[in-house]
Amino acid sequence: MFDLDGKLIGLIYSGHHLVVGYPRPVRVPVGVAQVLPADFILHLLGRG
Repeated sequence: MFDLDGKLIGLIYSGHHLVVGYPRPVRVPVGVAQVLPADFILHLLGRG
């Protein structure tokens, strides 16, 4: 779990993808999620 700007970000393995629960589940390739910081993932989702 990551806490960014008071928001909890849940990263859950789902097959070969991670499910980013902020504010709704979004599938992110595991290879990408492992190398990108959580705040940058939020930026990609337009939430950062």
